[in-house]
Amino acid sequence: MTLSFSRKPAVLKRRGDSNSNLYRAIAAGLWTPPVNLGSRYCAWPDHETDALIAAQIAGATHEELRALARADVAEEAAYAAL
Repeated sequence: MTLSFSRKPAVLKRRGDSNSNLYRAIAAGLWTPPVNLGSRYCAWPDHETDALIAAQIAGATHEELRALARADVAEEAAYAAL
């Protein structure tokens, strides 16, 4: 499986949102935090961005979005433990 990542400008464009709103969503648990890919490089996995945007379009509640974001973070942790 090939993973692809997007940097913050691309994620903001896809969300149609501002930098501050992105970080508010992360703090509220409604969006996943970026993955550190180096000492000065972080990005979001595209499959997570796709899933969260699709859930928002489908009308997911805040609790449903939090559950999806938590599952994505747990998946990242399991992957990092390999």
